[in-house]
Amino acid sequence: MKRDELPRVFLSILFTGIAFGFIEAVCVVYLRELFYPGIHSLFPLKPMSPHIYRTEVYREIATIVFLSGASFAISRKLREVPFIFILLFGIWDITYYLFLKLLINWPS
Repeated sequence: MKRDELPRVFLSILFTGIAFGFIEAVCVVYLRELFYPGIHSLFPLKPMSPHIYRTEVYREIATIVFLSGASFAISRKLREVPFIFILLFGIWDITYYLFLKLLINWPS
C-alpha cells in the first residue's frame, strides 16, 4: 500500500467499522425488546426456538462474511486483507459495545 493511500484506507476501515458496529447494536436493541419487552435484565434467559437460534447463527456468520468482503474491497493487495480484517473487526467490536452502552446502558 502506498503512503498516499493510507488516509483513504484508514477512513474506509473506520467508517465501515463504526457503521456496522451501530447496525449490530441496534439489532440487539430490537431483539431484546422483542424477546424481553419491558425487562431490563437478561436473566433468566428465555429459551429460543430452533428457528430463531439458527437465524442468529446465520446472522453471526453473515457478520464475518461482511467484514471479510469489506476487507477485500478496501485492500489493494491480497496480503493486506488479513490486516485490514483484523483492524476492521476490532473497530466494529469496540464500537458495537460502545453503542450498546450508549443505547441501552449495557452492561449496567
